Amino acid sequence: MFSLSTTWNAGTAGSGAEIVEQYQRLGINSVELGYNLDTAQVEEFIRMSDAGRLIITSVHNFCPVPKGYDPFEFKPDFFSLSSPKESQRQQAVAFTLRSLKTAVRARAHGGPLRPD
Repeated sequence: MFSLSTTWNAGTAGSGAEIVEQYQRLGINSVELGYNLDTAQVEEFIRMSDAGRLIITSVHNFCPVPKGYDPFEFKPDFFSLSSPKESQRQQAVAFTLRSLKTAVRARAHGGPLRPD
């Protein structure tokens, strides 16, 4: 099964429904939840998945964007699981656990996880 990352158009579409509509016009019904989605968009995707409108195949680490970060500027390498700084590693672990919980709620099969 192929899916398209929401990172592709999350910055140009305002809502999860708009993103899904764009994908479905292309014949795509399965998505990876990208690292630049806010909590409201993620919740919208999960509701649409629960309603059978799409399949969430994977969840990118970190998803949703951590609070206090701009989705248009946030990058997944802001926090590193292998950072020499303990505080950054702790944040990376916390945000990774949040991504894993999102993946479970979305019934995703996996997602990118980079230790660097």
